Amino acid sequence: MQADQSFTVSRINRFDSNGRLKESGAFDWIYSRVLAQMGDLADQLLPMKHFPSRTDGLPLETDGQIEWFRKIVDFNLLHEFTTGRHFDWHVDTKPNDGSGRTWNINVMLSAPRFDFTGGALQIGGSRLQPERGDLYIYSAAIPHRVEVVQSGQRYTLVIALTERRLGSPQGASDLSLRRQLFWAHATASYQDLTSGALSADFKVHILFGEHLEAEGDGKAARLQYCRAYRASREASASVQAFLQKGVEALQAANLPLGEQYFEMATCVQPEHNDAREALQYVRDAMHAASSNMAQQHSGEETHPRDEL
Repeated sequence: MQADQSFTVSRINRFDSNGRLKESGAFDWIYSRVLAQMGDLADQLLPMKHFPSRTDGLPLETDGQIEWFRKIVDFNLLHEFTTGRHFDWHVDTKPNDGSGRTWNINVMLSAPRFDFTGGALQIGGSRLQPERGDLYIYSAAIPHRVEVVQSGQRYTLVIALTERRLGSPQGASDLSLRRQLFWAHATASYQDLTSGALSADFKVHILFGEHLEAEGDGKAARLQYCRAYRASREASASVQAFLQKGVEALQAANLPLGEQYFEMATCVQPEHNDAREALQYVRDAMHAASSNMAQQHSGEETHPRDEL
């Protein structure tokens, strides 16, 4: 349940349409370098139980590695940011979205200070300014953003990884456990960020609420939305917006929806008298309606006996 405070983005995406270049092998030389740079990190982050191996337990030669790596690449994307463009806080996957997305691998193609200024990458609480040729990998479920490019052009290659194509009866339990651990890590990261480095950032709180909602925990999600509006500089305006939406819900005879809006207004500003009174009013009305229905139901049950 949110008032209107929009997330913004201004950049150009250049996709490898339908994975045509990937399947042709055009990116294989990049994948080879990525795997070489990852080294032991691949054992921690990638589904190595599904990695092809020889009978002696050593990895296959490069062709086998690249063929496997292609399988876990969801898509390749060139991000282009010119002067004034940016990408606000966002995540690339949420629980139960069916994407199987795991990690983002970014390769910086432009030289900071020479090709562009500004445009720093922030992943959670870490603010980065990679040099040209640098590779960095991070969870697709963790909030990240690109700050405004002040001048020039900033290009990055994004390699999005997925486990969606690795499903099999033999590996299903292993992949299911991996997904559970992946989302548990994302939830823990959100908790750390919203109580620490980004506790005052409205949009990160909202993203955490959406994450919880996608997990099916509506109660925790509403509490997180409440914390988002508390952290906002526009908390008072948000309360007024929730009150107005609550009144509109009552006018439409939707008491439960009205209660939710008044609850949110009261959560954001517990000392707000109008919000407290409105919440009490709608709860009294709901209680009266529930009591009337119970009495009517009881009367229907006893009426046949009264006639005997």
